[in-house]
Amino acid sequence: MARRSVLVAVAIVVLLASCDDIVGPPRRDPDLAGTTVEVAATWSGTERENFQAVLDAFAARTGATVRYTAGGNDLPVLLNSRIASG
Repeated sequence: MARRSVLVAVAIVVLLASCDDIVGPPRRDPDLAGTTVEVAATWSGTERENFQAVLDAFAARTGATVRYTAGGNDLPVLLNSRIASG
């Protein structure tokens, strides 16, 4: 349950950051050039392709480098190892 909540929260943040005129008045996109954002999830196939389109739009608007990492069926192990390694 906690894993799903984290994934949903990440997806919402990315979606909101890539939509400047859906919620409230238009805002200036943040300048994230030189920043790398990595999203780890278990999506594949069409889900992954659709989410990659969102990540690409986010990168284009912010200048950030965005990577999608497939976490497979054991996402908690991947996240814990990344956190442990800094």
